[in-house]
Amino acid sequence: MPSLLAAMFGLQGRSATPPEGASPERALDRRSPMASDRACLPRSPTGRAAPCSPWSPLSATHSPSRGLASSPLSANRPPQPNYPPLSPPSFSGLRHAIERAAPLPADAPGADHSGDDVDEAVLGDEAARCSSTVSPPPPVPVGAQLLPRFFFPGEGGRGRGRPRAEDALEAKRALVDAAWRGAPSLGLADFSRAVCRDLVGLPAMLGHPLLLRVNRLFDPTTGEPERVKRGSFLRFWEEEVAPFDEDERFFRLLAQPGASYAVVADLRPLVDELVAKHPGLQFLQDAAEFQEKYALTVATRIMYEVNTSRTGLVSEKEARRARLLAAWHAVEEQDDINRVERFFSYEHFYVLYCRYWELDSDHDGIISTEELLKYGGHRLSRAIVDRIFAVGHRPLPPVGSPPSDRSVMRYDDFIYFMLSEEDKGNAMALKFWFDCVDVDGDAVVTSTDMRLFYDTQSTRMASLGHDVVSFADVLCQMSDMIKPAATGLVTMHDLVKPEVIANAGVVFDALFNLDKFVSFEQRDPFAERHKRDDPFNCDWDRFAYAEYNRLAAEEEAREELGHMNDSLGEWGA
Repeated sequence: MPSLLAAMFGLQGRSATPPEGASPERALDRRSPMASDRACLPRSPTGRAAPCSPWSPLSATHSPSRGLASSPLSANRPPQPNYPPLSPPSFSGLRHAIERAAPLPADAPGADHSGDDVDEAVLGDEAARCSSTVSPPPPVPVGAQLLPRFFFPGEGGRGRGRPRAEDALEAKRALVDAAWRGAPSLGLADFSRAVCRDLVGLPAMLGHPLLLRVNRLFDPTTGEPERVKRGSFLRFWEEEVAPFDEDERFFRLLAQPGASYAVVADLRPLVDELVAKHPGLQFLQDAAEFQEKYALTVATRIMYEVNTSRTGLVSEKEARRARLLAAWHAVEEQDDINRVERFFSYEHFYVLYCRYWELDSDHDGIISTEELLKYGGHRLSRAIVDRIFAVGHRPLPPVGSPPSDRSVMRYDDFIYFMLSEEDKGNAMALKFWFDCVDVDGDAVVTSTDMRLFYDTQSTRMASLGHDVVSFADVLCQMSDMIKPAATGLVTMHDLVKPEVIANAGVVFDALFNLDKFVSFEQRDPFAERHKRDDPFNCDWDRFAYAEYNRLAAEEEAREELGHMNDSLGEWGA
């Protein structure tokens, strides 16, 4: 075992997702009682499943896009839980924009003027009488000569330097006139396409929120709330569009007028527009319950990744750094919602919600400590589950609301937990687990903190017949892998170093996640090579794809069993 651990921590690749059936405590029962309790949902005419009302049988057919059976059940089918519909598999990453450096302005500070002549007359009489030689200014460092000027006081929005001449109102007036075509006001469809997308540079699906913002700021008493007057938009352009680049325009639309931050509630109008207009979500139009769950999932995933400060308040800097506007452009350009894995994939929502439903055994909408212990076939120790409920990161409640009840976990809380558990190769997940392991809250994980969790882990390993490695050996291997600045003291800075972050999650798996720890120790080198070459961007995308296929296969088997029971019932009658 020690030699295997040494080989494990010496690996520089990414941590492996445990293979199915590799649980050290028990083989993961893919057809567990919880899984068999999943809802059967009616299928839409387009081949997508449309959600049924709670505890209702199937009532329509399904297109065999995944090889699922498609036959109605009889009316005497036993009631089943209310689960969201399936969606066809797909995967792809977001496009990455190429940013080019701005050319060096001619008047940029730090330019080389060493050859300029100096007129002695301008030194004045006092300088002329000075007998000493004036020392030349120190040479400007070579690196400074390459940096263009990037700050111009009072000119333009952040990230662009100075306002672009093409964004001035006079430069855009002809295009505005062409959009309105002499009419006093413009309807939503034309406004979304010709103004929101072509002029402002925002996705066309956000045309309605933009229209409402224009009227709210510059025409609050309009008698046509779904139309925009030309004069109102010209004033809006001067104050809310021309001075800012596209990222800041998007953020100002997202946040409330005058606010310097956005909260999760500000995301909902934009997500609602996505649900209503995206062609990949049309099969949910008659399922208000799952529209609500999907919208909550998207908003929570955005907060999880974008709000790195964990304050519940998204700043313009955070939105820009996370390329939030680029994600909205990507989802508008892609008809298959599942190909936009970042934030918006319906398959990812399906996996998150089904896992939550399976754990919530009494279906009261909350998960208790005992229910969370069942996650992943009891892979987590009780010590870490208690810490998750005590200090694990959660979405903050709205401003002015009372603190959330830490004794239970709701669906949005569960999203934070599951994203952190299934992909520990990013800073958000590492921060989640770092705070859980940092028992004394001093921003440093010491050997004492780690020993508290490893004692429970070693007891579980011994009870299951595994060779138990001493804590001293494990601590030595951890230090060799992450190379902390101070021996025996681990900080977040040590974990997020570029050469460490991909494997840093193994440190936490060794402390409290027995299933993943043993799976990583027994990893197949060929599987690791294949993993590095697969099309997935991260461990979460990889896990969600495999888990969705498993859930779809279980749905197929359950439907086939139901059809057999129906046939036997008709034959017996």
